[in-house]
Amino acid sequence: MLIISKKQMLSFEAYQRDRFCAEICQALQTRYPNLKRVCSNNDLVQAVNQCLLNGQSMGFDARSEIAHYTLLCFQFGISFIDDPLLPWATETLRYAPVERIHYLGSGAKAYAKSVLGINHRLLNAALGCWIAADTIAPPLDTEELRMLYPKKADYAGSKTLDAFLHTSNTFIQDYAIVEPAIRNEIIRCAFIFGCRIHQDPFAPAIRQLVHSKLRESTPQWIDRLKALALDLYWARRPSSMTERT
Repeated sequence: MLIISKKQMLSFEAYQRDRFCAEICQALQTRYPNLKRVCSNNDLVQAVNQCLLNGQSMGFDARSEIAHYTLLCFQFGISFIDDPLLPWATETLRYAPVERIHYLGSGAKAYAKSVLGINHRLLNAALGCWIAADTIAPPLDTEELRMLYPKKADYAGSKTLDAFLHTSNTFIQDYAIVEPAIRNEIIRCAFIFGCRIHQDPFAPAIRQLVHSKLRESTPQWIDRLKALALDLYWARRPSSMTERT
């Protein structure tokens, strides 16, 4: 009789997990041809593995569920499930895991139609508004966010915007970011791409820049952040949309 040791079983499970991770990475790279601009192969593997662990902790068992969850993490940010600006995602936590992925999918479609616009038109406008805007020193408030991305601000509501600003300011205080202009640009970036963009493994260059202490030249730092954000914007556009050359 064949006896499989615990060590062999764990090794087999690790092999299956690595194989599944590779399949998801390949699917993402095929669907999002500009992904390579923001995520190396090693970074992508680490990001997907984190999604696998997070998805399992949420009760997703089926491969299709975890794959769908990973796709949403890439599109809306690794922490989208508890992003105060995405109430449709947070609300799904009250459902059983078997129902949760269905509501996440339907919520994401409704959000994309209402807030991103056809072919990401509304997101494109918000990004263009941010890149073209002058750097401002006074602290950002909800009115500034409404001017930056009206559809997202209206969708979120005033209380949610306040919660987002509180979350952002907590991070900024924890990391001792004292330069007002840099503070504002980090918040703008997070408002567009996800409340915890500074921790997102799918955007390693932005994460590294935000955590960097090399902020002596504020204008250059801000230009670098905006350039990386533009790369992320193109990376999140699937191959069915206009590709960046």
